[in-house]
Amino acid sequence: MTVLGPDRLGILASLSETIYAHGGSWLESRLTRYAGQFAGILRFDCPDEKQEKLLQVLNALEDLKVQIVKESNVPHRIVKPLNFEVHGHHRPGIVRSIASVIARIGGNIEELSTERVAAPQPGHFLFRTIGRVAVMQDFDGEKLERLLQGLGSDLTITVEEASIATAA
Repeated sequence: MTVLGPDRLGILASLSETIYAHGGSWLESRLTRYAGQFAGILRFDCPDEKQEKLLQVLNALEDLKVQIVKESNVPHRIVKPLNFEVHGHHRPGIVRSIASVIARIGGNIEELSTERVAAPQPGHFLFRTIGRVAVMQDFDGEKLERLLQGLGSDLTITVEEASIATAA
């Protein structure tokens, strides 16, 4: 389920209470506040006989846009998770460049967080990306590091194999 709406006190309490009241169980989530908006993606389960009513109540929550997608079974492929970080001077197209490198190696971005912050020099900005990519088991993480380093000499790149526990 994705949720988007103006940030206000009690959104999380309202969501979690609604799910709980319908026999649901909160499984995992990523929630944040950006520019005055509450945004989240979450996964929950609910007894089959209560799903329709729960969906109606969630869709009626005040000032929230809720989109619900039933989970589907995706065929499992043997993958190796790699954590990566990219730091450097901000420039247009940096996310596009990173995503393009990962697509070329056949990787799947599983998680990505980006931020732009003011640099010590007035009028300049720094960029930071932290993410996790799934690659085929025999892929060499050093290759991803070399390819990302090819995006610019001003970038600092770190790539390391993620623990299996964080790859879920």
